[in-house]
Amino acid sequence: MIAEGTYAVGCHVVTNVLGALVSFTVGRREVPGLVLLGIGLAWVVLFGPPRMRFFALWITLTLLPFTPFTFGLSSRYHYLPGIGFAALSAELLWLARSALQRWPIGGTAAWWLATVFLTARFGVFATSNAQGFEQQRVPYDAYAAEIRRLHPTPPRGAHLEIPPPPESVPKRYVEPLLRWTYQDSSLTVSFHEDDSGGRR
Repeated sequence: MIAEGTYAVGCHVVTNVLGALVSFTVGRREVPGLVLLGIGLAWVVLFGPPRMRFFALWITLTLLPFTPFTFGLSSRYHYLPGIGFAALSAELLWLARSALQRWPIGGTAAWWLATVFLTARFGVFATSNAQGFEQQRVPYDAYAAEIRRLHPTPPRGAHLEIPPPPESVPKRYVEPLLRWTYQDSSLTVSFHEDDSGGRR
């Protein structure tokens, strides 16, 4: 990837970090918001309370190995830093609770309202994303089922000649998909086409 130029040091490292932060906060990718998030993370890393600083560093350090990708960050790189973000969010809420305790009734009510609102907001977006990914896997499941129908029980290490996948399933993902389907890491595939050159 380094030789191909898709993994390199540059300004995109910063924008990838900021883009991940926007994803965590389910915000908009607008310049003012990106700048505020960057300043906020830097402040916590440098001057925040110890636990908040630890979680902010967690986010930063678990993102850094992937930020040199020049084509942006896939959501699969957000899992580890997402843990740090969740913990940092909890610390921020707890800090707000302590600050609002000076108003015993109104402060507690405001804190609970904010906590429930944020939990519901993140829950809605998490559910929406999960449903989106579930829809994306439908053509993969259908294609894997078609190959299973053609090759019900291939021996381990088999080489399968199979029809090309639909356009929604990139060819580079077919072999890993079928290895997972058959639970056989040594399985290999090649594609054949019908006489008209199209997909069977």
